[in-house]
Formats: sequence, C-alpha cells, structure tokens
Amino acid sequence: MAKKRKRGIKIEKRTPPTQSAHSQMADRKVPYDLILTCMCVCYLLYYLFILFSSLNEVHFWADENVHAYISSVILENLRLPSQLPEDIYGGYEYSYPPFFHILNAIVMAIAGFPALKYSNLILLVVFMGSFFFLLRRHYGIDVALVTCLLISLSPTLAENTVHFMTDLLSMVLVFASFFSWLLAIKTKK
Repeated sequence: MAKKRKRGIKIEKRTPPTQSAHSQMADRKVPYDLILTCMCVCYLLYYLFILFSSLNEVHFWADENVHAYISSVILENLRLPSQLPEDIYGGYEYSYPPFFHILNAIVMAIAGFPALKYSNLILLVVFMGSFFFLLRRHYGIDVALVTCLLISLSPTLAENTVHFMTDLLSMVLVFASFFSWLLAIKTKK
C-alpha cells in the first residue's frame, strides 16, 4: 500500500491486485517433464526388475556356452583363441568379432563366471543410460524419455538381454553408430 500525505490529511491509495489467487493457480505450468520422467523411470525400473528376475530361469544354450568358453579362454590365456577344441566344438575356427568376448572376459575377471549371466543386463543399463543422456543433450528430455521408453518395449531387446549372446552388443553398436550419423548430419560435420 502506498501512503501519501496531502496537506496534513493521510490518504491511502490501494493498488488493485494484478491477478486473483485462482488465476495465479491457473497460470502455473504443470511440470509435465517431472511427471513424464517419473512415469518413465518407474516403467524402466519395473522392466529391469522383470528382466532381472527372469534371469534365474535362464540357462545357457549351445551358442551361449561357446561364448562363455571363448570368454574364459581369453581370461586364462590373455589372447584370442585361433581354433576351438576338436572334441567339444569340432575344431571350429574362431571368427567372431572379439569385442563381446573381451568385454565378458573383463566381467569374469571382476566378478567371476556367474556374472556372465548378468553382463547383457549391465550392458543394457549402460546403453539406455548413455542413449538417454545423449538424446537429452541434443533433442530435449521429452524426446529422450519417449525414445528410451519405445526402445525398452522392443521384445527383441528384452529377449537378447536375458541370453548371453552377441546380439545385444550388436544392437547397441548399431544404435550408437546410427545416432552418431544423425548427429553428424545435424551438426554438418
């Protein structure tokens, strides 16, 4: 309130309120980013819980045993095998790209052989986190959340997460290379 004195008389001049309390509440923006973030985080935590709990029922199949064997050979000998044993794998010549097996040899060195069952799940968490932060940085949080949510709905991704196969790493690298290509186009470099 502004108070003025005019010739000894005290006059109070009231300023009208700019907005009513109701209109102030109506003008507040709903934190859609916060709501969307909470929903996506809850969904992703539920998704990871389902994947993690299903790992107890997963057993290695033929290809997974080969990958586990190659990773253990790399860990023991500190080099890539040139040929697999004749009596177990029929003398199969090693021809896989080595990054998956080297990565899992490191996992085995840190946490032991049972950790191989969880290596693709860890890889998925790292992939989704890095993909989210890259998308958020370049396209905004809404695009990042919706994209990660849609990626996590992929049944192929879920299937390859609970199996010890090279497919998840291939999918991660394809997504990363495609995203790098899009960034190169966006920045014109």
